Amino acid sequence: TLARNKIRNENEYGTQGYAAERIPGIVQVYDLFVEDSLCFVIMEYCPGGDLFSAITEKKLFSGCDRRIRRIFLQILDTVSALQALGIYHRDLKPENFLLTEDLQSIRLADFGLATTNELSQSFQCGSYLYMSPECLSGDYFDGVEAYSARASDIWALGVTLVNMITSA
Repeated sequence: TLARNKIRNENEYGTQGYAAERIPGIVQVYDLFVEDSLCFVIMEYCPGGDLFSAITEKKLFSGCDRRIRRIFLQILDTVSALQALGIYHRDLKPENFLLTEDLQSIRLADFGLATTNELSQSFQCGSYLYMSPECLSGDYFDGVEAYSARASDIWALGVTLVNMITSA
Protein backbone atom coordinates (compact mmCIF):
# COMPACT_ATOMS: atom_id res chain seq x y z
CA THR A 1 0.00 0.00 0.00
CA LEU A 2 2.82 2.42 0.83
CA ALA A 3 4.45 1.75 -2.55
CA ARG A 4 1.12 2.27 -4.35
CA ASN A 5 0.53 5.55 -2.50
CA LYS A 6 4.07 6.71 -3.27
CA ILE A 7 3.58 6.01 -6.98
CA ARG A 8 0.20 7.77 -6.95
CA ASN A 9 1.72 10.79 -5.19
CA GLU A 10 4.68 10.85 -7.58
CA ASN A 11 2.28 10.76 -10.52
CA GLU A 12 0.11 13.51 -9.01
CA TYR A 13 2.99 15.82 -8.20
CA GLY A 14 4.85 14.82 -11.37
CA THR A 15 1.90 16.07 -13.42
CA GLN A 16 1.74 19.22 -11.29
CA GLY A 17 5.50 19.73 -11.61
CA TYR A 18 5.39 19.26 -15.38
CA ALA A 19 2.60 21.82 -15.67
CA ALA A 20 4.26 24.26 -13.23
CA GLU A 21 7.42 24.34 -15.36
CA ARG A 22 5.31 25.57 -18.27
CA ILE A 23 2.47 27.56 -16.70
CA PRO A 24 3.00 30.40 -14.19
CA GLY A 25 -0.39 29.84 -12.49
CA ILE A 26 0.49 26.39 -11.09
CA VAL A 27 1.89 25.89 -7.58
CA GLN A 28 5.56 24.86 -7.82
CA VAL A 29 6.50 21.46 -6.38
CA TYR A 30 10.09 21.39 -5.11
CA ASP A 31 10.40 17.91 -3.65
CA LEU A 32 8.48 14.78 -2.70
CA PHE A 33 9.62 12.11 -0.25
CA VAL A 34 8.22 9.34 1.92
CA GLU A 35 9.33 8.79 5.48
CA ASP A 36 7.80 6.45 8.06
CA SER A 37 4.92 5.67 5.64
CA LEU A 38 4.06 9.38 5.32
CA CYS A 39 4.32 11.31 2.08
CA PHE A 40 5.78 14.81 2.32
CA VAL A 41 5.50 17.40 -0.42
CA ILE A 42 7.59 20.54 -0.43
CA MET A 43 5.83 23.12 -2.55
CA GLU A 44 5.52 26.83 -3.14
CA TYR A 45 4.17 28.73 -0.14
CA CYS A 46 1.08 30.83 -0.90
CA PRO A 47 0.49 32.91 2.24
CA GLY A 48 -2.68 34.52 0.87
CA GLY A 49 -4.60 31.33 1.63
CA ASP A 50 -7.12 29.62 -0.59
CA LEU A 51 -9.71 31.28 -2.80
CA PHE A 52 -12.58 29.74 -0.81
CA SER A 53 -11.52 31.59 2.36
CA ALA A 54 -10.96 34.78 0.37
CA ILE A 55 -14.52 34.52 -0.97
CA THR A 56 -16.46 33.38 2.08
CA GLU A 57 -14.52 34.55 5.13
CA LYS A 58 -12.47 37.55 4.03
CA LYS A 59 -15.10 38.73 1.50
CA LEU A 60 -12.28 39.98 -0.76
CA PHE A 61 -14.48 39.89 -3.85
CA SER A 62 -17.70 41.33 -2.44
CA GLY A 63 -18.64 44.25 -4.68
CA CYS A 64 -15.17 44.33 -6.25
CA ASP A 65 -15.69 43.62 -9.93
CA ARG A 66 -12.13 44.59 -10.89
CA ARG A 67 -10.61 42.12 -8.44
CA ILE A 68 -12.99 39.38 -9.61
CA ARG A 69 -12.04 40.09 -13.21
CA ARG A 70 -8.28 40.18 -12.53
CA ILE A 71 -8.20 36.93 -10.54
CA PHE A 72 -10.70 35.06 -12.70
CA LEU A 73 -8.79 35.93 -15.89
CA GLN A 74 -5.68 34.42 -14.26
CA ILE A 75 -7.70 31.30 -13.47
CA LEU A 76 -8.92 31.10 -17.08
CA ASP A 77 -5.40 31.56 -18.45
CA THR A 78 -4.05 28.83 -16.16
CA VAL A 79 -6.76 26.28 -16.95
CA SER A 80 -6.61 27.08 -20.67
CA ALA A 81 -2.84 26.53 -20.72
CA LEU A 82 -3.24 23.34 -18.70
CA GLN A 83 -5.80 21.98 -21.13
CA ALA A 84 -3.58 23.00 -24.07
CA LEU A 85 -1.00 20.61 -22.57
CA GLY A 86 -3.69 17.90 -22.54
CA ILE A 87 -4.09 17.92 -18.73
CA TYR A 88 -7.54 18.07 -17.16
CA HIS A 89 -7.69 18.86 -13.44
CA ARG A 90 -11.13 17.35 -12.61
CA ASP A 91 -11.26 18.98 -9.16
CA LEU A 92 -11.35 22.68 -9.87
CA LYS A 93 -12.84 24.54 -6.91
CA PRO A 94 -11.95 27.61 -4.84
CA GLU A 95 -10.17 25.46 -2.23
CA ASN A 96 -7.62 24.40 -4.89
CA PHE A 97 -6.71 27.93 -5.95
CA LEU A 98 -4.15 29.59 -3.67
CA LEU A 99 -3.40 33.31 -3.41
CA THR A 100 0.01 34.91 -3.22
CA GLU A 101 0.89 37.16 -0.29
CA ASP A 102 -0.15 40.37 -2.05
CA LEU A 103 -3.50 38.76 -3.06
CA GLN A 104 -2.82 39.79 -6.66
CA SER A 105 -1.94 36.39 -8.14
CA ILE A 106 -3.43 32.93 -7.94
CA ARG A 107 -1.93 29.43 -8.19
CA LEU A 108 -3.67 26.12 -8.92
CA ALA A 109 -2.84 23.15 -6.68
CA ASP A 110 -3.94 19.57 -5.91
CA PHE A 111 -3.55 17.49 -9.05
CA GLY A 112 -4.67 14.28 -7.33
CA LEU A 113 -7.54 13.70 -9.78
CA ALA A 114 -5.86 15.15 -12.88
CA THR A 115 -5.93 13.12 -16.07
CA THR A 116 -4.57 13.29 -19.59
CA ASN A 117 -7.68 11.53 -20.91
CA GLU A 118 -10.12 14.03 -22.32
CA LEU A 119 -12.89 11.45 -22.06
CA SER A 120 -13.28 10.09 -18.55
CA GLN A 121 -15.14 7.07 -17.26
CA SER A 122 -14.48 8.00 -13.63
CA PHE A 123 -17.90 9.30 -12.72
CA GLN A 124 -18.48 11.43 -9.63
CA CYS A 125 -14.83 12.42 -9.77
CA GLY A 126 -14.10 15.66 -7.93
CA SER A 127 -16.02 17.73 -5.43
CA TYR A 128 -19.78 17.31 -5.62
CA LEU A 129 -20.76 21.00 -5.73
CA TYR A 130 -18.43 21.62 -8.67
CA MET A 131 -19.13 18.46 -10.72
CA SER A 132 -20.75 18.85 -14.10
CA PRO A 133 -24.11 17.12 -14.67
CA GLU A 134 -22.51 14.64 -17.06
CA CYS A 135 -19.87 13.74 -14.45
CA LEU A 136 -22.65 13.05 -11.98
CA SER A 137 -24.88 11.28 -14.52
CA GLY A 138 -22.91 8.08 -15.07
CA ASP A 139 -24.19 6.52 -11.88
CA TYR A 140 -27.76 7.64 -12.51
CA PHE A 141 -28.38 6.96 -16.19
CA ASP A 142 -27.68 3.87 -18.26
CA GLY A 143 -25.86 4.38 -21.52
CA VAL A 144 -23.54 7.17 -20.41
CA GLU A 145 -20.13 5.66 -20.99
CA ALA A 146 -17.88 8.69 -20.59
CA TYR A 147 -17.90 12.45 -20.15
CA SER A 148 -15.59 15.24 -21.29
CA ALA A 149 -13.03 16.09 -18.60
CA ARG A 150 -12.38 19.34 -20.49
CA ALA A 151 -16.05 20.38 -20.38
CA SER A 152 -16.31 19.30 -16.75
CA ASP A 153 -13.41 21.61 -15.84
CA ILE A 154 -15.16 24.45 -17.65
CA TRP A 155 -18.38 23.77 -15.70
CA ALA A 156 -16.42 24.02 -12.42
CA LEU A 157 -14.97 27.36 -13.56
CA GLY A 158 -18.50 28.70 -14.03
CA VAL A 159 -19.50 27.60 -10.53
CA THR A 160 -16.32 29.19 -9.14
CA LEU A 161 -17.13 32.48 -10.89
CA VAL A 162 -20.63 32.45 -9.39
CA ASN A 163 -19.01 31.91 -5.95
CA MET A 164 -16.75 34.91 -6.50
CA ILE A 165 -19.57 37.17 -7.66
CA THR A 166 -22.00 36.21 -4.88
CA SER A 167 -19.38 35.80 -2.10
CA ALA A 168 -20.91 32.40 -1.33
